[in-house]
Amino acid sequence: MDARELAWNAIHDALPEGRHVGALSYDPGRHAWKIVARSPQPPGRRGAPEYVEGAGEDEDAALTYLALALEERQGDARRTDLRLRGQLAYIQSAEEESPRTDGYRAGSRRVRCQGLA
Repeated sequence: MDARELAWNAIHDALPEGRHVGALSYDPGRHAWKIVARSPQPPGRRGAPEYVEGAGEDEDAALTYLALALEERQGDARRTDLRLRGQLAYIQSAEEESPRTDGYRAGSRRVRCQGLA
C-alpha cells in the first residue's frame, strides 16, 4: 500500500457515520491542497453542517492531515463520553449511599439535624 491508500483507509476508519468527504482541491491562495469532511445538513433551522479540513503541501499530506483531524475529533468524543459516564456513576453511587447516611438523601431538600429539638 502506498501513502495515499493508507491515508484514505485512515480517513474511512475515523469518519463518523453520516459524514461525507469531498474531493481533493488545490487552493492557489494558500498554495496548498485541501480536502473537507462535512456532517450532514441538520434539518430545519438548526444551523450549518460542521466541517473538518485537512490541508497540506501535496495531496497525500492533505489526506493525512484530514485523517489526523478526524481521529482527534473521535478521541474528543470518546473523552466526553467517558467523562459523562464517570459523572453518572458518581451520582448513582451517591444516590445508593445516601439512604445509609443519617437523615440525608441526595436530591432532597430537607436535611435532618441531630441534637436540635
